[in-house]
Amino acid sequence: MQLALDEACTNIIEHGYGGEGVGSITIETKLVPKGIQIVVQDTAKAFDPDSVPEPKLGVPLRDLGSRGAGVYLMRKIMDEVEFDFPKDGGTVLRMFKAKSED
Repeated sequence: MQLALDEACTNIIEHGYGGEGVGSITIETKLVPKGIQIVVQDTAKAFDPDSVPEPKLGVPLRDLGSRGAGVYLMRKIMDEVEFDFPKDGGTVLRMFKAKSED
């Protein structure tokens, strides 16, 4: 979950705010009966998460590149990933991870 949250925040800083150190990120975590919900909200420019190509897998590391795996990793690590784009701007990212059945 930490990696998914780190990827989300890195994407906001680098892509949404252009790496300029301006803007805000709000993070809320909430224990829910079946797991944990993480909500990340920003005021950065919106984007289409479905337009982000999946990274090349099964290739040598030198051919992988240094970008493009954030949304993919979030979707693989978390059980649910949902992006919302409020009319007043920004992005609301909701991620959910279910409790393990130990």
